[in-house]
Amino acid sequence: MLPYATSEHNEPLQITPWTNYGLIAANVLAFLYELTIGGQGAGQLNAFILDYALVPCEYTARCAVYPGTPTPFWLTLFTSMFLHGG
Repeated sequence: MLPYATSEHNEPLQITPWTNYGLIAANVLAFLYELTIGGQGAGQLNAFILDYALVPCEYTARCAVYPGTPTPFWLTLFTSMFLHGG
């Protein structure tokens, strides 16, 4: 372990984990959004998940890309992390 800061009094530093808070907030917001879509009908929720989920065969070019996939294609690498399917 390499120390990144030192203290004269050997007290632990208080660092606020803003990145963790941001990721937790993004997950909660994505989950709440999926709950609101799920209340409108299963068809819309399935379409949303198919649009933003990572489908491995699309990346290996073994199947056609789903029509609703966002247009930077690599965006699904990140959006799939926030989906709560199942």
